[in-house]
Parts: sequence; structure tokens; C-alpha cells
Amino acid sequence: MKGFRERTLSGALWSVTSQTGRQAILLVSNVLLARLLTPRDFGLTATVLIFVNFAIILAEQGFGAALIQRKEVTEEHLSSIYWVNVALGLAFTAIFLCGAPLIARFFHEAALIPLTRVCAWIFAINSLAMVQTNILTRRLAFKSLAKVEVASAWCGGIVAIVLAWRGWGPMSIAVQSVVIAVIGAVMLWSVSEWRPRLLFRWAAVRDLAVFSSNSFLGSVTSYWVRNVDNVLVGYALGQGPLGVYTRAYSVMLFPLSRVSRVLSRVMLPSLSLIQDDLPRIRGVFLRMTRVIALVTFPLMFGIAASARPFTAVVFGPQWGEMVPVLRILALVGMVQSVTTLIVNIYLSQNQTGLRLRVILPIQALQVLGIVLGLKWGILGVSIGYAIASLATAPVECYYAGILIGMTVTDFVLNLRAVFICAAAMALAVLGLGALLPPGFPVFACFVLQLLAGAAVYVGLLHTFAVKSYVELIGVGRDLLARRGEA
Repeated sequence: MKGFRERTLSGALWSVTSQTGRQAILLVSNVLLARLLTPRDFGLTATVLIFVNFAIILAEQGFGAALIQRKEVTEEHLSSIYWVNVALGLAFTAIFLCGAPLIARFFHEAALIPLTRVCAWIFAINSLAMVQTNILTRRLAFKSLAKVEVASAWCGGIVAIVLAWRGWGPMSIAVQSVVIAVIGAVMLWSVSEWRPRLLFRWAAVRDLAVFSSNSFLGSVTSYWVRNVDNVLVGYALGQGPLGVYTRAYSVMLFPLSRVSRVLSRVMLPSLSLIQDDLPRIRGVFLRMTRVIALVTFPLMFGIAASARPFTAVVFGPQWGEMVPVLRILALVGMVQSVTTLIVNIYLSQNQTGLRLRVILPIQALQVLGIVLGLKWGILGVSIGYAIASLATAPVECYYAGILIGMTVTDFVLNLRAVFICAAAMALAVLGLGALLPPGFPVFACFVLQLLAGAAVYVGLLHTFAVKSYVELIGVGRDLLARRGEA
């Protein structure tokens, strides 16, 4: 049987593989959809998905994290949670089918009714495979999950592009979400050996409820902090500005969903396996954040430095309004790409109650920043959110660090070298952009900045032998050596 390091590394590699393939098609489809659809189309679907994604969290009830973290899980736990998920999934499908006119009335958009009713079926579909996903995650079976996620993303992306090209407008994005859910559920049943039994015990549900309730409340509040800006922008400023804002926000989320959450999926089950060995947990956590920063820091610094050509090339000239918003949110995304992993410390130590007490006041300040910034439009919202998020990040790190003997200073110094190299790279990119003549083709400008930034960043990492860079090279050599031996 593989040891802890081998299982974690294998899980991380397969998780990266799945996200690379999945996000490749999502990136291509989003770029093409941005040219086939309008900002208002994206605003309409973003409005619906705010409520859809929240209801998915409600239907899951935090039991997924409980199943992963718990040392021993019985068939009673699995089957009981499965039927709870299915019941809630069907209930939310019915609620959204009937309640679609209310959402449309709140936002004064009749077009939201059919979009909401199509997306409503996602709840029932997802509920059929939630437990299978958690079982595979618990076992670090990310190879199987990779196949599911890549295949479903490809199918959904292709369908969305075809429908948008044929004039379906925002409905193409709604159908994409449903297709991804259907393909994912079918494949999860095919790769998972577990099948639900006609078995239900309230005692088994209650056994997981203490952990799951705190985890669930934390997920709910975190979700609304991340989406209250979308609700307010859509309600107060309209669907067009919301479409622009959500595209910029999606770029900010890129390092979180494509890099941080990839390793976070591996981190929780891995840390749960060694939850009593605090020095080891601290070492694993700091090492993973170094690796993530190695990728996300230059990515977000680079986007902030080349925001104008990046937006023109990736999204098209009609999205120019998002440039200043993108610059601000890119820097927020850089910080959140490493702080988002802190939740795994609380979960692995079964301290979901402490996390809830820590994040509630933090989230209240973030909401306040968004509300105060609304007066100045989407730029004000992004500035308010950025100030509140960056000011409160050390607080969550401090309380999580107490659990494993890590200080905020340890956390910051762990990332210092990568930050300096990425910041120097951003200055080089800005300097190159300033030297290019005004009439220089925007695509050529973007390519030159990209190549120059990559060369400067890698050169600095190599010259100063940055720890995370050296570690990553070492891991790569180990993998090549093992493949050669096989």
C-alpha cells in the first residue's frame, strides 16, 4: 500500500490533471462565449447561478466534509446521507421550478424565468452522486474523479458553444450547467463501486451533524459574502454591469478554482489522515501554500500588469470596462489563492465551531466594504471588497495557526521569496508595456508581455534558488525517476 506522501502526491497530480483538462475547455468555451454573447447575457445567467449554487450548498448540508474528515464511516452513514441529499435535491428542484417568477420579479427581468427553471434540474441531478464524490475524495481516488470532471466539462463546453452560435443567448450557459451535471452524475455511478441501500438511520445523520452543521454554516456565510456583491450589482446597477463585474470576478477566482482548490481537495483528506501529528500538518500546509504561490502569484500579478491587452485579447473590445476592476480583483485573488487553504486546518482539527466564530465578523466587514463601495459602481464595489478582504486575512490565519503551532509571521515569510520574484516580474511587464509604441498591435503586445514576464520570473526563481521552485523541480525529478524504473 502507498504511504502518506505517495498517496498525497498521486492525488495532487491527478487533481491537477483533471483541473487542467477541465479548465482548458472551460477557458476556451468562456472565451468563445464572451465573443458570441453580450455582457447582459452573462449577467442574466450569473443572477440565476447565484441562487442555484447556494441551493446546492443547502442540499449538501455540509455532510460531504464530514464524510471525508471522519476516521470511520459506516454503511449507515453513507446510505442515510445519500437519501437526505436526494430528498433535498428534489425539494429544491420543485422550489425553483415554482419560484422562478419571484426571482424574475425581484430583479425586474422576465428572461430569468426560463433560465431558472432549466437550472432547477441541477439540484436533483447533483444529489444522485454527491456521496459517490465524497467517497472517492476520501479515498484520494482523484484519477477516477479526473475522468469524470474532464469528460463532463468537455461535453458541457461543446454544447454551450454550439447553442450560443445558433442564437440561444444566455440559455446556452444554463444548458451547459445541466449537461455538466448529467454527464458527471452518470460517470460517477460508473466509476464508483458503492451503491446506496434502502437504509436510513436518523442516528447516523445526527452522528455527523455536529461537524457538518458548523461546516455548513461556514459554507453558507462564505458563499453569500462571495455573492452579495453580485446580488447588489444586479439589483442596483443592472444586468450589463453585473456581466462585466462577474467576468472580472471569474478571472480573480481563476487561481482559486484552478490551482488552490485543486490541492485543497487533496489537502483535507490528507491532513485528516495525520490529524494528530501537528508538526507534520504544519509542514505539509506550508509546503503546499509555497507551491500554490509559485503558480498563482505570478499569474495574478501578470494579469494586473497587463490587464488592458489581456482583456482585449481574451474577451474582446466590448469588455474594456472591466480593466480597472480586473486590476484590483487580480491582487485580491493572489492573496486568497493561499489564504483559502486555511479552512483545511480548521476542518482537519475538527474545529469548525472555532472557524465559524472567526469568519463571521470577518465576513460582516467584507459585506460592509461591498455595500459602501456600491455608490461608485462596480469599481467601488471591487475596491471595498479588496480593502476588507486584505485587512482581515491575517485574522483567520492567526486563529488557524494556533491549532498547529504556526504564526502569521511564519505564514508570510514562507511566501516572501515567491512574492518578491512575482512583483519584480510585474514591474518588468509594466515597463515593457510602457515602452511599446501607442499603435502597437494589442495581440502582439500581450504575447510579448507574457513571454517577457515568464522569462523574468523563471530567471529570478532559478537565480535565487527559491525554496518552492527547488522543491517542485525535485518532485518532478522523483516522478521521472520512478517512471523510468517502472
